[in-house]
Amino acid sequence: MVSSSPDPRVSSGELPGLVARLRKAIRQAETRDPGSPLPEAAFAAFPSGASLRAVYAAPYEVRVPGFRRAAVEELLALLDERLAAPRREVPARAIGDRAPREVTLGEGDTVIPAHRVPELRFWGTGLRFDREEHDFWYAGELARGAIRGLATSLGDLVRVETWLASLSRLRAAPRLVPPLQARQFEQILLDILNETEPVARRARLAEDFLEKTDLRVRVPGVERRRGVRVQVTASARESVLRGKAPRTRGTSRAARAARNVILSPHPLMEFGLTHVERYFSHIDPAPGSREELSARIRDSLTRSWEGDIPAAGPVERVPQGIRDLVRDYVATEARRPIEE
Repeated sequence: MVSSSPDPRVSSGELPGLVARLRKAIRQAETRDPGSPLPEAAFAAFPSGASLRAVYAAPYEVRVPGFRRAAVEELLALLDERLAAPRREVPARAIGDRAPREVTLGEGDTVIPAHRVPELRFWGTGLRFDREEHDFWYAGELARGAIRGLATSLGDLVRVETWLASLSRLRAAPRLVPPLQARQFEQILLDILNETEPVARRARLAEDFLEKTDLRVRVPGVERRRGVRVQVTASARESVLRGKAPRTRGTSRAARAARNVILSPHPLMEFGLTHVERYFSHIDPAPGSREELSARIRDSLTRSWEGDIPAAGPVERVPQGIRDLVRDYVATEARRPIEE
């Protein structure tokens, strides 16, 4: 039995090397002989390594030949978004001790809540802290978040593979990870929802693939244990939304719980028209049609990450009215009564 001990500390400069070692360890665990136990110290060298060990302690049965191997490689590729060497570095200073509350970026004119720090890595921005203990905190947040997310997704592969095996016809195993452009659109919405408080997160793999749930959002006054289900699409066309319904089937209670909030430019446009001055005062000239307004909302989001990204992330480029619109719409839709 492996004794419990604190997670190993890692600095930001060590993260790229950690990714390489982690990939090697995962591939070794995936290719070991069926039924053979993991080594005693498997994954002990990684922050939150116990979560990975728990995944590989469970038995696994191949149901769709070739599926798991391809899926694991897709998931390992995602590690680069969080842990690979960043494209740019920004000087940073943390406000607080071991668990900072806020972080000052650059020359000190930009301050963001500490919970937003890990998400900057998705946009290729790394932070260079002036104190060693804050660098350890920063790298630890990145590593633990990425490894726990990987472990959750690896565990969900069993459920996804079981569902695929139940299909009468399966020509080829589908890709699990959305393309980069779709992940960027989800991320900018996450950044908006989490701008002041950490209320939203990406849904786990099984929810995304089987139930068409992209995000989970906690909304005050709405009792959902894991948060409200939100499905994201970048399309500005109303016709695309007609096929957006969760795969979940079952009792009335289950159907109610599975109801998704559809977060895309078209319903944002419909909701925003109820308070034009609040949400659309930045749009000039005024759009000539509802379809054009939907497209302008989409462009306000997708153009935010073009070119040089601000130190605090592309959310800073999204007009305030659109940021308010996203948050107000999700909260209102989450509280809307569900008809039986």
